[in-house]
Amino acid sequence: MSNSHTYTPDCMVSGVATCDTDVANENFEYLKEEADKLPTIQSNIQNLQTAVANLQSTTVNILSSSGTVNLSDNSVNRITPSGTVTFTLPTVSDHTKFHQILIQLVINDTYTINLGTTYFFNKAVPDFTETGYYNLIYEHDGTRWVCGSIVKGEAI
Repeated sequence: MSNSHTYTPDCMVSGVATCDTDVANENFEYLKEEADKLPTIQSNIQNLQTAVANLQSTTVNILSSSGTVNLSDNSVNRITPSGTVTFTLPTVSDHTKFHQILIQLVINDTYTINLGTTYFFNKAVPDFTETGYYNLIYEHDGTRWVCGSIVKGEAI
């Protein structure tokens, strides 16, 4: 059966069959094929609805302000360190999925921050010697977690 078939509803005129058996069977097969697609379409719609709901309900995790902090995959986090902080990164087993972690960081004083990786964007370890607001971004590249930071503030 080709994809170019068009259902022909005019085989019935006033309740009397006016087309031959071949056309009726062809119409039946076409409608059956279209009906067989419905579960897949319904499943795709449900998956899209779930994805949209997840995006709309992203929770910002408030992290402990000192000590060892376990980070979760694909999470948004906020922390204001009050002492030494060591981030522990999650193990990634499915390398076919996208993995990222965002940390909104407020630096009010100088503390040691262990980022949990030795790989960094631009091959540069982030510098937190200046007080202020930062975004830490972790991305798993299929092999390891890579980290980078962006300082936030008003343009000078």
